[in-house]
Amino acid sequence: MLLHIQDENKITIYSSLQSGCNDCLLNFTKESQLIRCPNTGNRLRVGKKANIYGSVFVCCEDRRKSGRRMKDLLELYCSFLPSFKEFRDTILINHQTQFKRLLHNLVTCNAHIGQHIYSLLPEDQLTKAGTEVRNTASEIIKSKPNEAARVLLKVLKNSNHMQAEFTVFNKLYAKDVSIELKSHSLHKILLVVLNSFWYDFIVNSVEIQIGKCYEKVEVDYETIAAALTHVLDNITKYIAHGSDLIITFKTTKRTVKIIFEMISMRVEDIELKKIFNEGYSGKYPSEKSIAGNGIGFFMVRKLLALNNSEIRFIPRYQEIETEINIDGIPYDNNRVELIFKRKK
Repeated sequence: MLLHIQDENKITIYSSLQSGCNDCLLNFTKESQLIRCPNTGNRLRVGKKANIYGSVFVCCEDRRKSGRRMKDLLELYCSFLPSFKEFRDTILINHQTQFKRLLHNLVTCNAHIGQHIYSLLPEDQLTKAGTEVRNTASEIIKSKPNEAARVLLKVLKNSNHMQAEFTVFNKLYAKDVSIELKSHSLHKILLVVLNSFWYDFIVNSVEIQIGKCYEKVEVDYETIAAALTHVLDNITKYIAHGSDLIITFKTTKRTVKIIFEMISMRVEDIELKKIFNEGYSGKYPSEKSIAGNGIGFFMVRKLLALNNSEIRFIPRYQEIETEINIDGIPYDNNRVELIFKRKK
């Protein structure tokens, strides 16, 4: 059975019609009619019905379907037209929201890149002729090597964020999603992503300890790199300054875990499920005005699911001898685990 559904403005909501079916769609208006298909020559029954919400066109090869049954079928589909429209509109709004979020984040990252570069190379110095600009930039970089290194790391971080945003959109919301599961070293992927966050950890006096791992897993590199970018971005925002970030790997017969252990902002028990919901920002990050847009762990979970992997957050995995309270915000020993299936 072939089906074509339009709204009241004749905008297609759904269609399974084949090429060459347009003539029938335009020319037949009865609720039931036997025809000979201009494409195949087969005897078909077609029907069309409209109401204030739109129209439905059905083409059926079943010769046993009577005119009465065709009319009943059209009546049924027409009764669902408001629901079809609502479902269509919900999908469109969701895609528009995701596109606006992508555009906003890309513009923000691009602005940050410009700010960082101009903090090192004054804009008025970049208006000179080509060779002179190169020489001026070279002299500034030589005279301020530490500042140049800071800017490069900041640019790298924002560049990786832009790549992560493209990955999220392409892998989660694009029409044709391509996931390439290949053998990769988790340790190597982590180090590549971590490189762009070194400066943030240094500024916040966070000491990083990284364990070794020689295991490989079959994952899609882009989605795992994007997931790790969101995880590390959250950690840099919520970890206690002057503390340690301990990254270890744990291997079992079936899984490989990346484990992040840190002293970070408290997550209350009532929030444990909410932190994986889209749009939710934690209580204490919100109080401190450093909360993001509430998509970090939500996106991580969805990206990992594409790789048959998962994320877990374990609060207060170890008691702190003396309660830590910074600027009125409580901190705990918290753990984030990313769990992957071992390569067979």
